[in-house]
Amino acid sequence: MDKKHNKHIFQKIKKRTLVSGVKRAVSLVLCFALVLTAMPIIEIKDDGGIVVKFGLIDATEKVANAASSEYSPTLRGSAASVTLTSYNDILAYAQGGTWTVGGTSYSGYDPGDTVTLDLSDAQTIDSSFLGIGTSSNPFSGTLIIAGGANGIGGDSAFLTYKASLFNYISESTTILDDSNNPCYIKLTSGSSSLPLFADHVIGDGNSSTKAEWKFYISGSNVTSGGIIGTIGTSDSSKAACVSATVKDGTSGCTVSSSENAGVICRTLEVNSSLDLTIEAGTSSETTPTLKQTSISTTAANSHAGGLIGEMKTGSALTLKSNLSFASARTISAKGGVAYAGGLVGKCCGTVDLKETNEDPNTGETTITYYPYTDIYTSVINGSTTGGAGGAFGYYEATGEAAFDLENEYKITAVKLGGKKLRWFYR
Repeated sequence: MDKKHNKHIFQKIKKRTLVSGVKRAVSLVLCFALVLTAMPIIEIKDDGGIVVKFGLIDATEKVANAASSEYSPTLRGSAASVTLTSYNDILAYAQGGTWTVGGTSYSGYDPGDTVTLDLSDAQTIDSSFLGIGTSSNPFSGTLIIAGGANGIGGDSAFLTYKASLFNYISESTTILDDSNNPCYIKLTSGSSSLPLFADHVIGDGNSSTKAEWKFYISGSNVTSGGIIGTIGTSDSSKAACVSATVKDGTSGCTVSSSENAGVICRTLEVNSSLDLTIEAGTSSETTPTLKQTSISTTAANSHAGGLIGEMKTGSALTLKSNLSFASARTISAKGGVAYAGGLVGKCCGTVDLKETNEDPNTGETTITYYPYTDIYTSVINGSTTGGAGGAFGYYEATGEAAFDLENEYKITAVKLGGKKLRWFYR
């Protein structure tokens, strides 16, 4: 864009009061040039919103994939307590079949079950496994991890995943140890492009419900499809809210998907939300770090992001901790209209990297910043008709939009599509 065109755009941004004060205005302008890419296309909408993207403004959107396969389990008709001690037990339960543990026979499936995972030796979730729960009866009960109080993941550490444990799971599901306290589930990838924990997280229709789940991801030099596939659905009445705490104990691992790709989830659907806390996966980490060296899509018109592949309209990502990434990683979105970003590939929702608290006694407001820290020598590739950026490949905001490069978005020395750029947050 030429200087005259830039000046015209900046005047429009100022008139619409998207930021207040010179410093915030400068941050916004810099963000368009730095957080997204070298040559952004900025469209000012009639309602005061902003669209920032690369390539064709009228590009077609990705067509939703057909629903994945699922089992048709025999429904028991009432919730029960069941125990699973092997992969064969897990398979039988997902299918609503029968299995025996220590002389006790179990049969059928009910979404409200209390399921105890009580393993004693290594087991592998086979790549042919379709997952627990169905679209009409998502699992909504309690998952108990035996030994969960004695270490990260308890007996879930015996499992290696080549497919998702759950196909459809409700946000109302709780994960507890055998003392009924919240605990981590350990997710060790056996090399697969499928999500480790769940393919679909479904809302229960109650706006006050929020899943509180803890994940410890593990593996060495293997591929996974991230932790979760899709949070919520295109039906806003089934929007889902997830609060996820993640420890990353992986080494040399990658994320790959034939749909959207992201370490935490592929897609955050309409009006759904994700609160994310990253904790140190090793004692040597000074800043909690996600260690994946590559995040990529294998199909056209899909988006790739360091956290989330795509955020739909009305969705919200809130970071609850500091966050860093592998010192060198590649994020790539393949073909068609595809976007790649350090945080989110395609973002039509809101991203908040700070926490605001108000003292109930004094009314004083304090802000704690949780910055997205330097990504150093990453290579981020979007398609030629899509785009790529240090934080977002595509960012669409309605109403006010402000980016704080000093406290939140700290980005340096990035390569976009092989072209080396040097970005500084101040």
